[in-house]
Amino acid sequence: MAVTTIAYRHGVMAADTRAYGGREGSIGSKVKIRRLPDGRLIGATSAQVGAGEAILDWYAAGADVHKTPEGVESDEVGLLVVHPDGRAQVASGAWTLTGMLENAYFAVGSGSNYAVAILEFGGTPQQAVEIACKFDSCSGLPVVSLMHGAPCPSPRHSRRAKWLSWVGRRFKISG
Repeated sequence: MAVTTIAYRHGVMAADTRAYGGREGSIGSKVKIRRLPDGRLIGATSAQVGAGEAILDWYAAGADVHKTPEGVESDEVGLLVVHPDGRAQVASGAWTLTGMLENAYFAVGSGSNYAVAILEFGGTPQQAVEIACKFDSCSGLPVVSLMHGAPCPSPRHSRRAKWLSWVGRRFKISG
């Protein structure tokens, strides 16, 4: 089970900050995404307490599948890696990453279905994660984001912009 929501589009990765504490439920907030020195953006998700940070550290240290973090079960691994050129790799339930993927956007985690819907209609990753937090009990505000470089462009289509404006007003989300 992937406990978080992480979304990416146009050089921006966003994630919720709800800290999962197992039976304790939400125990605060934490950052689940990082920018590596070479410009890659990485985000980790896991229902195993403390595994998210261990997964990020493991990937940042070279992602050696023979030296995985101690105590982290492979079925608890969730990782989104986006390279500066916008291509991505995903690990889900295993320590191995996919080959390079190309798409207009990416979303992983328990709230990814909500996030994908917003991204499909031209929303920003921040908007996608904020709305996912409204409906996914395993994701929570506030949202944090990192950029490769350029800021996320505004929606290109007026119809999409109007729809996103309505969604923002309906769910009291700032854009």
